Amino acid sequence: MRYVLLVVIAATGGLVGLFTGHPIGPLLGSLLSVGLFQLLTKLLPPIPLHSKRLIQAIIGGSIGLSFTYETIQQFVFLLIPIIIIPLLQLVFTLLNAFLLNKWLKIDAVTALCSSAPAGMSEMAIISEKYGANIPTVATFHLFRIIFIVNVIPIVLTLF
Repeated sequence: MRYVLLVVIAATGGLVGLFTGHPIGPLLGSLLSVGLFQLLTKLLPPIPLHSKRLIQAIIGGSIGLSFTYETIQQFVFLLIPIIIIPLLQLVFTLLNAFLLNKWLKIDAVTALCSSAPAGMSEMAIISEKYGANIPTVATFHLFRIIFIVNVIPIVLTLF
């Protein structure tokens, strides 16, 4: 019954977020509604790891549906940037994690998981597996996503 409540609260928040017109409104709406409800009541159950993996598989399948023959053709053209950009992101991730660890005294695993340029749900699973502070990691990623999704459209208007 508590899982049904979780789904209803998440879906309701997601619908409210959808109607805001924000690019990630459904994600933010469900996240905020479930988070607020949980803060106030502590009634919602944690989602088991196997269910999180299933959700990841569905999201992966959804992304995979967007692949076309043209997508594969682009790999050859983009091979050098495909290699260089993740390497640069890794360097900046390690530097940022180092600074978080030294300046804010955040443990190394949490600092690394908080700094990684990955999806919030993926980093939550990795954080759980390696013992990072999940609320800290989620907070960093939530604010990173909100910032990027709100700033990129502004930057794009400049081009």
